[in-house]
Amino acid sequence: MEIHVKALMKRLTQQELLAAAEAYFASIADPTVHLAKPFANVDDCPTLLANFSKLLRDGDFLPGHRVLEFGAAAAGPGGC
Repeated sequence: MEIHVKALMKRLTQQELLAAAEAYFASIADPTVHLAKPFANVDDCPTLLANFSKLLRDGDFLPGHRVLEFGAAAAGPGGC
């Protein structure tokens, strides 16, 4: 399923977006696979890493912006 972020940001408030994310992750019975990403499934890894690289490329990040840490482990972006 493709998510159109800009359309969602125009239509929903920040509180609604956060509530939707909370509801989604609370509905996951076994989060083990999500916690092991991007390396949980060798077939998904290339796509996940390519999409993450697009986020970094197109994110228009500037000094002073706040950025959510996507990975807390040494192999995550913060360890790069």
